[in-house]
Amino acid sequence: MQDLMNKKVVDSDGTEIGSLHSITADAETGFLQKIFVKPSLELDTSRFKKQSDFIVIPFEAVSAVRDVVVIDSKKVAESDESSEQSMQEAKRERA
Repeated sequence: MQDLMNKKVVDSDGTEIGSLHSITADAETGFLQKIFVKPSLELDTSRFKKQSDFIVIPFEAVSAVRDVVVIDSKKVAESDESSEQSMQEAKRERA
């Protein structure tokens, strides 16, 4: 896993997102959940979910890991939309 840290992360169009900082996994199942990416300085991060200084990308958006980590931008967008819908549903249930 240490070999992956600091690998360049790009989207499926070849745009550089940044460098891989860390990966989280479910403690019970061992399934990888999210990657945390230190964004490139020139990247507009407004379309990404952020935590502290890092971009948070669901692991299901990772499409390849070779010399670089490739993410599928469509899956990142879908994940953000489903998260937003879940939050809105939770708000409605509380009201």
